[in-house]
Amino acid sequence: MYFRKALFKLTFATLLLFPLSASAFIGGENWDHEAAKAGVEPSYTLPILSIFTENGKVIDQKETYINSELQLKTIHLHNNQWGESKTDGISMALGIKGRGNSSWANFDKKPYKLKFAKKQKLLGMPANKHFALLPLVGCFSSYFSHPLGMEIGRHLMKGWTPHMIPVEVELNGQYIGLYILTETVRIDKGRIEIAEQSDNNTDKEMIDGGYLVEIDNYTQEENQIKLMEDPLTPLLISVDTPGKMNAVHKKYLTKQFSNINKAIYSDDKLSRDWEELVDAESYARHFVVQEIMNNYDAYNGSVKLHKDFGKPWTFGPLWDTGDFFDPYKEDFTFNTTPYRKTWITQTYQFPRFVKLVQEVWREFREIDSSVWIDFLTEWNNSIKLAEAQNQKVWKYHRGHDSTERLNYTIRRLLQHIEWLDKVWGNGDLTHNVSVNIDGEGTATIGGHDYPDVEVFDGDNVVISMKPARGMCLHSLTVNGEDRLDSVNKGKLSLCDITEDASIDVEFVKSYTVEGNTVVSYIPVEVYRISGTRIGKGTRIRLPESGVYIIKAGDSTDKIIL
Repeated sequence: MYFRKALFKLTFATLLLFPLSASAFIGGENWDHEAAKAGVEPSYTLPILSIFTENGKVIDQKETYINSELQLKTIHLHNNQWGESKTDGISMALGIKGRGNSSWANFDKKPYKLKFAKKQKLLGMPANKHFALLPLVGCFSSYFSHPLGMEIGRHLMKGWTPHMIPVEVELNGQYIGLYILTETVRIDKGRIEIAEQSDNNTDKEMIDGGYLVEIDNYTQEENQIKLMEDPLTPLLISVDTPGKMNAVHKKYLTKQFSNINKAIYSDDKLSRDWEELVDAESYARHFVVQEIMNNYDAYNGSVKLHKDFGKPWTFGPLWDTGDFFDPYKEDFTFNTTPYRKTWITQTYQFPRFVKLVQEVWREFREIDSSVWIDFLTEWNNSIKLAEAQNQKVWKYHRGHDSTERLNYTIRRLLQHIEWLDKVWGNGDLTHNVSVNIDGEGTATIGGHDYPDVEVFDGDNVVISMKPARGMCLHSLTVNGEDRLDSVNKGKLSLCDITEDASIDVEFVKSYTVEGNTVVSYIPVEVYRISGTRIGKGTRIRLPESGVYIIKAGDSTDKIIL
């Protein structure tokens, strides 16, 4: 409560009276102190966020918001020439603090988290209190890979994907360069629209939903589930919602992710147990985006999942697609990265998952590649002058202009799409095997009672059939071809499968009595009630009226003639 009360008392006019010390912004080794001292201004080609912290306080921690004020300036074209900046509306009260893990610890140009005192519509994004400023100083192409990943995600992912807008930032009167303003991932209206699990809920009947978590690569003391993916690999699940996990939350989430991990690591890759816990389509869509981006940090960290009440875990929204195409190899990213890859190596061994992946890939390839090239080109046109100014104060990739990064990004993107086309676009990797049953009996495929399974091209599968009591297998066809003679002890082996297989199984009653004759589809034995056998075969005449015992397969019936 103190933060909110203090925030509303702070005004922009008051902030201007605060002396800004020389240490109000700490740049580090990659900050060009001399250039900054001489004065570098924005390019005036992008919106400008001018942020003033209370008393010029340095933003040097991630725990506590610093009371601040934001003055937003947007740029307007006049006769196709960029004009002077224009201040839009009044100043906005907000809190600002550091954010991120490696980006916060390893780079001088820092990422920031913004929390406004009241919901704001920023640069066309839906109103919210929570936003972030990303510096994008990692890999060479990060200014393009983050927005490109989100743009592809908007086409392929279900639900909300964060918007990203390039801006220039001034902090306490000092120009600090080109940033990306983005929506943050949270359960909220206009973002992840699900019920939210409360911090203090201990009702076990209401504990199964309203969560937002992250597959993480950093250990933290609170709000984290620590498991082992395999005997050598940790599985870390950081919990964003609820904000403060209690013992009941922890027990529930621990069991959930233990069960997911066990199901994904099953040796039986025809099993659907993991799909009871995870939305497989959302996983496939998430994976295809990450592979298009060749994001070698994917499934190591920054992978978000959420769960609504009564529903499985959904992968998404997307977050952090910055580490892409470096290094580039013609292989799946999870095979070439030095980082651990939570689950995906195992999940990709399930034929049903691979089928979904191919379906999403075909959906992506229906979109002409010019869409992505046009997007990247327009993005470059918007940031290129701002990036030139950014390099005057920051030494990251200095000497390489944004057009070089654009060309690199397009080249790598098209190379990887071409490679993925060879893997996912050149024929079906899986085939469907289905069983249709007529009559009383059961059939399993690969040991499962599913009506159908997916198998990899060239794989084998066994169909086991069991007629109900008094029934027998009368006919069996595969894609319309009679295969009854191939059945051995109730089993049919399909080998080297190269196409979908539709299996029709007919069960009929083992025998009928026509007049005084037992007629059967399988050899039966007929006995008098006294135990004397009358005969064995498929057509047995009953000598006279009376009570008889008929043994057909594993069933025994009593009839009266």
